[in-house]
Amino acid sequence: MRKSIKLPSVISDGMILQRNSMINIWGWGVPSSTLKVSFLSQVKKTSVDSDGSWKVCFDTGTACSCGPFLLTVEDGRNSITVKDILLGDVWLCSGQSNMELPVSRVKDTYPEELALKEYPVVRQFKIPVSYEFCAERKDIDGGFWNPLSAETVEAYSATAYFFAKELSAREGVPLGLINASHGGSPVEAWFDTETLALYPELKKVVDALKKTGEAQRLEKAAAKEQAAWYRTIAAKDAGADGGGKVFDVVLPCRFEKFLTKESIIEKGEYFAGVLWFSKNFEISSEEKSLLSGSAKAWLGTIVDADTVYINGAKIGETTYRYPPRKYSVPAGILKAGSNEITIRVLVAGAMDSGEFTEDKPFKIFNEEVQIDLRGQWQCRLGCRTEIRPPELFLTWKPNALFNSMIAPVIPYALRGVLWYQGESNDPNPDEYEERFSALIKGWRKKLCKASLYEKNELPFIFAQLPNFKPENDYEEDSWPLLRDAQRKTLCLPQTGMAVTIDCGEWNDLHPENKKPVGTRLAAEACRIAYGKTQTPFSPQPLDAAFDSGSKTVTVKLSTGNSSVRDDGKKLKTVFAAGSDKVFERVDAVLCASGSSDFCTIVFNWAKPEKPSFVRYAWAMNPSGPEIKNEAGLPASPFELCIS
Repeated sequence: MRKSIKLPSVISDGMILQRNSMINIWGWGVPSSTLKVSFLSQVKKTSVDSDGSWKVCFDTGTACSCGPFLLTVEDGRNSITVKDILLGDVWLCSGQSNMELPVSRVKDTYPEELALKEYPVVRQFKIPVSYEFCAERKDIDGGFWNPLSAETVEAYSATAYFFAKELSAREGVPLGLINASHGGSPVEAWFDTETLALYPELKKVVDALKKTGEAQRLEKAAAKEQAAWYRTIAAKDAGADGGGKVFDVVLPCRFEKFLTKESIIEKGEYFAGVLWFSKNFEISSEEKSLLSGSAKAWLGTIVDADTVYINGAKIGETTYRYPPRKYSVPAGILKAGSNEITIRVLVAGAMDSGEFTEDKPFKIFNEEVQIDLRGQWQCRLGCRTEIRPPELFLTWKPNALFNSMIAPVIPYALRGVLWYQGESNDPNPDEYEERFSALIKGWRKKLCKASLYEKNELPFIFAQLPNFKPENDYEEDSWPLLRDAQRKTLCLPQTGMAVTIDCGEWNDLHPENKKPVGTRLAAEACRIAYGKTQTPFSPQPLDAAFDSGSKTVTVKLSTGNSSVRDDGKKLKTVFAAGSDKVFERVDAVLCASGSSDFCTIVFNWAKPEKPSFVRYAWAMNPSGPEIKNEAGLPASPFELCIS
């Protein structure tokens, strides 16, 4: 039995509640006791249910300002006061790493954002990552409302920050961000229980994990395997000065090139183990400002883990492949004349043999001086081992994240959902349209009960996957298929998609160019959730038709409320195919109508067989983008059937 009043973590000091809405306040108390809940000059009385839970509703449409306000809950013996409450718009921000990625990771791309003297009224509640299989949790273990400021901005989701900054400027209201995101998570991890039941093979996985102690047993076994592998590495690693051949390498590069050449691995093999890299560099008298302690070492990204030393002193380490290696060099480490940088790289193996990522910053520098670290290095084998045992991520299992990170905030009234996810579903892109649509429908059934929307039309705004990998005109790959699956999800009502095909980086799964992503998501939110129907959006395909008389295919696109002017432009990323789906480039031309409603792509088809399919910008990183409207928004990649 509960002995006092308790509120959920999300109902706490500094929260933003949905304006112009019926909002829920809920919590727990002593069964059968009577509570008085006061907010906005409204007083509600309720009895605590036999299970200790209670809930009341307030109409925030009666408020004449955004606040701040107080909320009090009393039971005659105890009371709780929640302070500094604002009314505004609340968005649930979810997905995987590109939603989770914080402003701290993009601060060098957007230094001006950290130098602002004033920030809009935005507050983020970051839900701690956890998993649950047995039932929907009632509360979150931790978390707090974090007001946006110069001191807190680095902890915000970068995508959500730029979204909120743009949307707050457009709408002029406080923005609340409930950040429920987790790197690497597939769409299935966010399925609610009812949606999970639609997929028996996934439900079977979850049913097995529900068995008492099973998840913990798997975690313990996986941790034991991982620990044993790392112990083997530590015992076998000969170190930077160990025996064995020293060979020359040119960095940055992928490791299999020189590992195969040096007969450390056979062609086609994977390498796992430790490599030690070292390079001598000079600091001249003209470069002495580097000795002041303001120097930085940027080493791009490294597969998989690294520890970096300069002149024998450790300056930093990173335990996995994705974060940019941006290390500070403390004063007293660098010296005039000759210096040595040493990097221990641990390679897990699996799908590749390690790399220093090409076309990334690779230097020691300050504001005045830069020493380029590219080029000749020396390398020594520390050890070679078996490939690291697979890591276990129970948080990525079906239903795991919904139960622990979404269910506890279901009663919280929302303006909409912001979503950035899809990379982890690239092995099975053909399933994504159905599964992503199922997620949206499932979430709406749950979340609409507490929000502005009565007909399961809670706005759902999402980012399409950006460009990635080397540029190409055409490519058969999973990412174009997944982008098209995302595009097709727009058939659901009250959905909006930010096309980001020009926002990625060819060599980074986590591009830092998050400002246009957030800004475009905000524009889609204005169009879908706020009724600003004339807001420009990315051109989208409408239909494709074949004229058997002229042997011409015409593809019609909306221009996204913003004209396309490049009339007569020849396009090199348009490909067509017959029923065999063997695609060939066609001599396509963009025909701009001068209208803000539509434009067309036209090409001839001389083959005897009728054309069946047309694709545009169909590659991991398509050349271009070739079609943009006057608002600067790129057309979505697509595949259409030709009628």
